[in-house]
Amino acid sequence: MAEQDALNYQLYITGGTLITVFNLALGLIIVCHKSIRQQKEYLIYAGCMFFDVIFGLTYLSSGAFRLKVANENTYFPMTTKYECMMTVHNFLFVYITPGAGILVFVTAIDRFIGVFFPTKYMLLRTRYVYCLLFLIFTIPLIAIPIAVFTSMPYNVDCDQHAACILSQAITYQVYLGLRLIRIIGSLACVLFYVPISIKIFYNVSRASSAAYMATSQNRRLIRMTVTVILVTVNTICLYVVPDIILLFNPSTPSFAFYLMNMSKGLVNIVIFLVTQKTLRKAIMQSIKAKGANRSRLVSVTNNHIDQKTITVTSTRKFRFVFHARSLGRTTS
Repeated sequence: MAEQDALNYQLYITGGTLITVFNLALGLIIVCHKSIRQQKEYLIYAGCMFFDVIFGLTYLSSGAFRLKVANENTYFPMTTKYECMMTVHNFLFVYITPGAGILVFVTAIDRFIGVFFPTKYMLLRTRYVYCLLFLIFTIPLIAIPIAVFTSMPYNVDCDQHAACILSQAITYQVYLGLRLIRIIGSLACVLFYVPISIKIFYNVSRASSAAYMATSQNRRLIRMTVTVILVTVNTICLYVVPDIILLFNPSTPSFAFYLMNMSKGLVNIVIFLVTQKTLRKAIMQSIKAKGANRSRLVSVTNNHIDQKTITVTSTRKFRFVFHARSLGRTTS
């Protein structure tokens, strides 16, 4: 049993590390490229990526904590609900559980504004996106003190498994609330994306498809909307569906659902890379720039070594001539 658990937790660590590293790299590429950073849609992508960095760290810390428990075979003695809540991974789980629903809901509202009010959306500055991202990353923080304070009374009885999964760390009411926020926030996006899809289809069919797509602004609008819709569908399939099953049947084995949840972060990376040509170009430019810098560094180092060699050689020649002249004077 402990060996199987250890293997499962190693998957958490591996998946969490990949999600964290790749999303952090992609997000930093967007932030560091000024031309991309000035585009509102790419700032929203960066926000999604940085949220997935937290998501990856959640699974990484969870796997590390539980792997230690499994390797040391310290499932017993049992622990309290409050002690489970005070672990790093459960702080992060409390944060990302409602945060995922809030993220896709806010981005759906942004897409609704962009599609139905394109002129006004174009006039909005990047400050608008920063405000959205501030709300997305701040609102889930409210759940953490609520989870902590409601778990405080349960710090007497040691009746929780030492692996400390989220349902053991918080009360059922809080657990239900966190999952409902994620479910409702994700499913509510359908109310926005149905009219958004109809509007885009109407715009394309009203004008000729080629003429409509000839405008770069329209291409960007459609490309971003498709990207965000795919991210939302990914969240619904790999997050919301397991949530609904566990709400109606809590006894269902949850490890497969944990893997589905974790896969969401990996699938999002694929979605961004496949749908965003500009992002792929930025990645290639970063790789080429890094290679050029490395070659330049090697060249500068070699030149520096050559200069040192010339200096040493010249110094030796000077010393040899000086020594020969000194000997001549002594002889005479």
